[in-house]
Amino acid sequence: MSFQAPYKYIDADSLASMLKQRSENPHSVVVVDVRVKDSNQTQEVMVLRDGFGYFGPKFKQDAQLVEDWDEESWKFR
Repeated sequence: MSFQAPYKYIDADSLASMLKQRSENPHSVVVVDVRVKDSNQTQEVMVLRDGFGYFGPKFKQDAQLVEDWDEESWKFR
């Protein structure tokens, strides 16, 4: 018997591409804080490889991907 995790990994560039393509169907990709309880609907869970600590600084200039970037706050993370 093999075990398959209930999630997949996604890298920053792939997530950015998916988010930019969602304009046709805005609810096709949703980014949520994992601490928030979601509805009971079926969903595919993807874990952002290297986390937002990598994604945010990389795409902070792209308003489609990152909003309200606070450079001062991120100096300490």
